[in-house]
Amino acid sequence: MKQINRYIIPFIPNEYIHNEETFRKARLFVLICFVTALISSYYLLIAWVYNMPNVFLGMACNAFIFPLLPFLLKYNKLPLSWLVNAYIGIGSVGVVASALLTGGIDSSILPCLLLLPMNSFLLVDRKNGLFWTLTVFITIIVIGYLAQWGITFHNEIHHTLKPYFVASNLMVFGFTLFLLALVFDNTKNEVLTNLIKQNQQLSEEKKRTDALLSNFLPQKLVPDFLQNTPSKNRSFNKVSVLVIQLVNFSHISNTLAPNEFVLELDKYINSFDDLLEYYGLEKIKTNGDTYLALSGLSNEEENHALKTIQAAIKIIAIAETMHQNGGLFTIQIGIHSGPCIVGIVGHKKTTLDVWGNTIN
Repeated sequence: MKQINRYIIPFIPNEYIHNEETFRKARLFVLICFVTALISSYYLLIAWVYNMPNVFLGMACNAFIFPLLPFLLKYNKLPLSWLVNAYIGIGSVGVVASALLTGGIDSSILPCLLLLPMNSFLLVDRKNGLFWTLTVFITIIVIGYLAQWGITFHNEIHHTLKPYFVASNLMVFGFTLFLLALVFDNTKNEVLTNLIKQNQQLSEEKKRTDALLSNFLPQKLVPDFLQNTPSKNRSFNKVSVLVIQLVNFSHISNTLAPNEFVLELDKYINSFDDLLEYYGLEKIKTNGDTYLALSGLSNEEENHALKTIQAAIKIIAIAETMHQNGGLFTIQIGIHSGPCIVGIVGHKKTTLDVWGNTIN
């Protein structure tokens, strides 16, 4: 298929290549035009060998016109939908004329007329495909009525050649059906492949979103945030609150250069984050010199207060060590247990906050 694409793509304008759907249709149209030209050339050769001058003339026109259509597409002379309709119109006239010259309603080439509307479904849209299907049905009915009324046409096929001609038409019909089935199968596989890729991308995006939300929200509030609905789970009866305050915060922020201050602050905040995660506390927010976290949000454990105290003792030790090694901040810690409300406020730059006497 890659080898075929190498010869097809030069006939497709750039604006068709940049859109997956139009590229697929343009590529298929070019391929169909050249395949149909080859089939017409095959019939042209048969007509020449077996002395069928009128069929020869019709097939010569088809073999010449169909390869021109991709060039019209290449140089943007006509839109793709117009070219598809031109292809179907020319092909229908060629098949009908050949059928009338080779037996009318009994011609084995007439069923090929039924294949042409399929191209309209594939390359334009359903409405266009229904139009050409209806046109083909009406054409076959008219040819049938002409035969019923006794109107006959000159049959250029000698009766001794009829079996070979029928066999040849059946092979062409079967080959064309095979190509159409192959196109349907390839299109289906492309759609499924794209769908799988999109699902994988969505899954990856969901993982990234969940990771961001897990950093931003307590795990218990993530479903409520995604559904954008209030939840009774925002009220917690048994939690412990840990508040860390950085001492002399304003003086240090005014003394250091901005980059130095942020780096210094980041060292302390990162150490608090890692330690509190280890003890199962959930960071709620930082606000200036204040760091606030809760224990017991996930499952309202009975030992939430104990875990909070254990975390606080470790944080005091870490802060003292950092201060002894040149860190600029000392800390104060407050702990309390009881009920509180945790919620998400605002619909722009959403903020997670916590309220209640326990916090106060």
